Amino acid sequence: MFSFYKSLYKYSYNRIKKRDSDPEIVIIGFISFCQSNNISTIFNLLIYYFHLNINVPLKWFYLSVYFIFYGLNYYYFEVKGIKNNILGNNESYLKHAGLWAILYLIISVGFFIFSFVLLTGNNIIEVKF
Repeated sequence: MFSFYKSLYKYSYNRIKKRDSDPEIVIIGFISFCQSNNISTIFNLLIYYFHLNINVPLKWFYLSVYFIFYGLNYYYFEVKGIKNNILGNNESYLKHAGLWAILYLIISVGFFIFSFVLLTGNNIIEVKF
């Protein structure tokens, strides 16, 4: 699984560095967004299947999960120096890494929306903004 994220990081870094002076911020944000969608989907499905009553506003939960993953990914790629190993490594990334990145985004967002619609459609949670 880490090889997927490393490949995604290397592909995105090489693509974005031409346009942005700090491509790692965008890449870590993208990876964290998809990972937080995956965790939020699992959380939503647990609420749905077990009919849990959660008194915490879900928007704060979703935001906190995103920032936790952003912090973990920033630590992993930047502070630990994994970024230098990934970019310095001559191994190529996954074939069609751009396609995999788009599919990963679509699937993680799609499942999150589906799980959220399950919760709101069955009146398990009430959406308040």
